[in-house]
Amino acid sequence: MTETLIGPLSDTTIVAVTWATSWLFLLCITPLLWSLHYPYEHPRRAHAKPVMWGTWFIVGSMATVGQALGGAPFESWWAKAVLSTGPLIVAVVAVLRHEPLVITKVDQWTLWMCLIGVAIYIPLFFGLLGPAAPEGAGVFVVIVAMVVDTVAAAGMLYGAWRGREPVTQIVTFTLALGGVLTILCTLPVPWTFLSAGIFVFLAAQQVLIIAALIGGRVRHPAPVPPTSTMPPMPTVT
Repeated sequence: MTETLIGPLSDTTIVAVTWATSWLFLLCITPLLWSLHYPYEHPRRAHAKPVMWGTWFIVGSMATVGQALGGAPFESWWAKAVLSTGPLIVAVVAVLRHEPLVITKVDQWTLWMCLIGVAIYIPLFFGLLGPAAPEGAGVFVVIVAMVVDTVAAAGMLYGAWRGREPVTQIVTFTLALGGVLTILCTLPVPWTFLSAGIFVFLAAQQVLIIAALIGGRVRHPAPVPPTSTMPPMPTVT
């Protein structure tokens, strides 16, 4: 039995929940992918930016490697690996559906930050500048991933608040939030930074994104179709 946030759980239960949550992470992008089949100008189409979603995959993979090689439990880094696969799938489908490959200033900053983080992580992990420190290197690269992810999400938060995004995006991030909270509930306690830090961060980020998406839809109601201004026809008695 393993002590978790919700009480003692058997190893079999934890493994089953981990695999079920992995499928949930892949399922959560289905509404977003479905919305991409609409014509480009259709109001129900979500305009997923391929570069932004691809950057999220790179950032998430950084954190996953740091967790796995730093000693985090399997259920933690495996769930993070599957969660990071979702943005890659979204980016590929968005390209296939002819979303423009626009690289914004934010995208450039995040990619450079990723490269710098990796360049520092490798010497720390292999001990090129001192004693090898896999756990310390893992903590460092997870922190870098959090910072980069915050910068990368800023553009989406801004756009969500100032526009009216399709409800499919709210569904996608709500399902992802449910999966993240489930993982946190089944991780061994006491938590460590490598095992749970990235999931606490993602939960907070997803709550902000969902709030921004809902707020944008409230601030920008759907346009009301015009009604006929013709006078009523006279009745014949």
